[in-house]
Amino acid sequence: MPATTTVGEALKAGLASHHARYSPVYGGYLSDHGPMAALALAGLGCETDRALRWLERYRQRLEPLAAAPPGYRARLAILLDEIARLGPGAVLEQQLPALISGWAKQAYHPLIRTAYGYTFGIPEEVAAGLAYLAWSGAEPAIAEAARHPRAAEHVDAPLAAMKACATKVAPGRRFDDCLAQVCRATAFRRVAVMIDDPLRAYSGRALSVFAATHDFFALHLVTGAHAFRLLYDFAGPDRDAIFALGVLAGYASVGAPDYPVPADGVSTSRPDAAWLDLVGDDDHRIKLTFSAQSQSQWSGNPAYAETAFAYLNRR
Repeated sequence: MPATTTVGEALKAGLASHHARYSPVYGGYLSDHGPMAALALAGLGCETDRALRWLERYRQRLEPLAAAPPGYRARLAILLDEIARLGPGAVLEQQLPALISGWAKQAYHPLIRTAYGYTFGIPEEVAAGLAYLAWSGAEPAIAEAARHPRAAEHVDAPLAAMKACATKVAPGRRFDDCLAQVCRATAFRRVAVMIDDPLRAYSGRALSVFAATHDFFALHLVTGAHAFRLLYDFAGPDRDAIFALGVLAGYASVGAPDYPVPADGVSTSRPDAAWLDLVGDDDHRIKLTFSAQSQSQWSGNPAYAETAFAYLNRR
């Protein structure tokens, strides 16, 4: 699968050196959103100069590569060499299946960074994202459950089962802490997940959860599901179950909130929005909007764009 979106040469050059300058995390646990949001701006049609100015402002908060975890730096060096020799697609095909069970960790950011790097044709970003994913680690509970998945009657049944092991991100309690708790729970390990077209169905429910709550971490269910779709072809034989389990774990980690079930055959539409004006400079708003537009085009479901529009205009 080739890269699907092009960027200006100046932005590509700026991002090609980003990995060599900055740690993937800062402040102890916060993810570097710079490359992801700059590429999302490009995906929304932003001019290269504006995207570069945004990136330079954002970089002021980052930490140097020397501050990155040693395991990340070592893996990054290896991946840069392998991708230079073999190409991003070949390396993803070789390495992503062993790492993909951990795709929900770090609030899905390592996979998002990898996916954007591949989609926009920035091999250095593929290396940085994969190294970040490897440093975050696989999730044994998801990998084990995905090997022998059980069939579910309907997509909402597994989500309902997550009420039994739900927790909630709170001050002093990070997303990954909640995720680890969920993955240890009996209800999570025993949940039936397999349905027809899980990529479409669970992505749609991730959208429904965010539309109902506008929860900050539920937003990452949408952007994470989008990233998984972009790399779906490389995710290995257990990808459908791993995708479903990653969405379910994230859903339980944000409290397993109630959400309206979309009515079959009902869609909405709205005039084109001035998306770049609406997103402003906020990295999460930028990435959400890019994901929503991409998912709308893929699925033919305008609810993605509708949800982004409602969120960007909320009071």
